[in-house]
Amino acid sequence: MLARTLYRWPAVLIAYSIACGTPRAPDYLTPSSPSVVPTDAGSDAPDAARVVDTRGWASAADSPYKPFQNLRPECLIDHGCPFEPAVLPPCPSGLDPLDVTEVLARADELSGQSALVRGMLRARTMMTLVDCGFQCCNSAGGPIVLSSLESSEQGMPPSLLLADEANPYAFRCGGDDSWTCCTFSPNVEVLVYGRIEPIPPERLKYHLVYPSLTDVRLCALHPFPPPAELEVNETGCKLQGRQYAPEEHVTIGEQMCGCHRGRASCQPNDSSSCFYAGEWLPDKGALLLRRSCEVLQCNSGNWARSPGDCSFPMLALVGFALRSTALEPKEAAKLEPLPQALRELPGSIRIIARVKANEGRNAEQLAQERAQQVKRWLVRHGVSPEALRVEIKRPEIDDGGPPLVHFRFVPQSRASAPRPGP
Repeated sequence: MLARTLYRWPAVLIAYSIACGTPRAPDYLTPSSPSVVPTDAGSDAPDAARVVDTRGWASAADSPYKPFQNLRPECLIDHGCPFEPAVLPPCPSGLDPLDVTEVLARADELSGQSALVRGMLRARTMMTLVDCGFQCCNSAGGPIVLSSLESSEQGMPPSLLLADEANPYAFRCGGDDSWTCCTFSPNVEVLVYGRIEPIPPERLKYHLVYPSLTDVRLCALHPFPPPAELEVNETGCKLQGRQYAPEEHVTIGEQMCGCHRGRASCQPNDSSSCFYAGEWLPDKGALLLRRSCEVLQCNSGNWARSPGDCSFPMLALVGFALRSTALEPKEAAKLEPLPQALRELPGSIRIIARVKANEGRNAEQLAQERAQQVKRWLVRHGVSPEALRVEIKRPEIDDGGPPLVHFRFVPQSRASAPRPGP
């Protein structure tokens, strides 16, 4: 789940990825009919139908899902998730589960039966592609699925969807351009007991040709409970009198633990991942911290900081006639939203002039004067000269369009503010 600084054309396109929902679950995630876990199967029943004592296991009722609020121009990574993932109890020993690949291969045979399945929880999300620059206005979301242990986090391996008739949001992830939050932590090896449902015909048009497990119960395999000597508080972990930052992990024996919002998360200390906002990010993973405009990159278990690029294009393109520096009234009207934008999002504006290669040897001088014309207009309309910078781009070949002046907004630096993380 990495923060992104991609600049996207305005669209309503959908991109699929593996990551860690939207406030409304798509229809294809809703089971087609109610299902009940059987309780009267005999000992001679098929392996998939044998009853498992799931008392104390997690279920859809434990899902902490809350609707996501629109936080723009702020981003979810700056505010944190509206909920913490549900806690999975450790699995009992002596169980004999099926693998996800076996269930998929026998889907027709097992349809309607309850099965105990072993796999890895994965988050399968999609994001709208809207050009909103720095404001994190895109919506991310998708289901939590059960994949085979051999599958990687990349791509879209065959999986089982987890669904619940009474709560369609129970197994969901959601968020924005900067971060996603899941009701159950992804990348955890689990046992899931539930009823195998066939593929509803309406789901085929979305290319989600996987059966569902409904009315499920879950437990975690190989859990790593926090060591007794680790103190957990709202400000992070505390060990032997030393307080660790909320996004800093501590090594204790064979485990490494991180603490977030009063909860600890531990894993083997041979991992090269890094801890942030209650989750472990893989080695070489990177985050853009929007408040401080910094990039955090995980390098072999340790965070490394570097300056980030938080600038984004503003939707104002001012055209000029070939070999002219005159700012026409209809073009000047395109500048009117910029002073208001600076008041709402403090920062500075780069005025970038582009010229045509066929404007002669004085092309760069023409570009400079065009940019100055724009700068003078903005100053007359209340923009501080200190908030404006002029840049000249190299001449471009003639593409039939006019020479342009466009803009790039640079948010005000917040590096002096208190920073979350290590």
